[in-house]
Amino acid sequence: MSTDNDVARALRSWLTENRHEDADRVLDLVFDQVPATPQRRASWLAQRFDEMNGFTRFATVAVGVLAIVIVGLALAKGANIGGPSPTPVPTTAPARLDTLPVGDLAPGTYEIDAIFPVRLSFALPAGFSRGGGDSDDVGIHASAPVQHGIEFQIASNVFPDPCHRSGGAASPPIGPSVDDLVTAMTTLVGFEAGPVTDVTIGGTPAKAFDLTNAIDPATCDQGDIRAFIFAGTGAQSSIGSGQRERIYVMDVAGKRLMIMTYYFANGPYADAAASLEKIVESIHFL
Repeated sequence: MSTDNDVARALRSWLTENRHEDADRVLDLVFDQVPATPQRRASWLAQRFDEMNGFTRFATVAVGVLAIVIVGLALAKGANIGGPSPTPVPTTAPARLDTLPVGDLAPGTYEIDAIFPVRLSFALPAGFSRGGGDSDDVGIHASAPVQHGIEFQIASNVFPDPCHRSGGAASPPIGPSVDDLVTAMTTLVGFEAGPVTDVTIGGTPAKAFDLTNAIDPATCDQGDIRAFIFAGTGAQSSIGSGQRERIYVMDVAGKRLMIMTYYFANGPYADAAASLEKIVESIHFL
């Protein structure tokens, strides 16, 4: 029986048992090269190798071939010899806010898609609930530490004097641009508007400004304060006395979007404002 063949069979058996797919190919290449490659030895080792018996020589060759095979497989397999392929980690799709019922929301990432005309996602902390949802308004709100929330809105026109709406909505209606809506919202009678600044939300340029009022609804001709009209339903937006708002207006794929964050000043509103700001910073348009 040939010792060379025994070594080859042993190596093939080891490689097969360890499920190396390229074992035969690499091993054949190694055996093709071993006898053909000139070996250089130090002269002081010559007598020692000559005195080795057949078994020792073939054992030494086997060790050398095995090392070459391992290196070859490591290079061929990206050093993943015999290791299992990584298992893909499944990802969970964000919850669709526009299809959820009104009620409490778990913390996590939410999308607005089907009902509202602007597709977007955002990260929501604990403590929020979903309000109503329609083609022109989807909102979330929380009651602690003070009442606060975010509304995603599509507005078509404003009431120039939100406390005295007997004069009707702006006529002619405001224009379709971002600047048209910003100008109308920052000149409402009885409201104080902060400076308009340029910001970026989800990679989209936007205009941002603060809006506050101290109007007593009892002095209003219809007993409440309504600032603007929604584009889809024609409903009117009600705003509370003492409500603080941070408003962002932008154009998203041809849709003029207004994001209104709001809270009331009769409590520790700094935490509420910071929470709302983080939600806005997490917005991505889809």
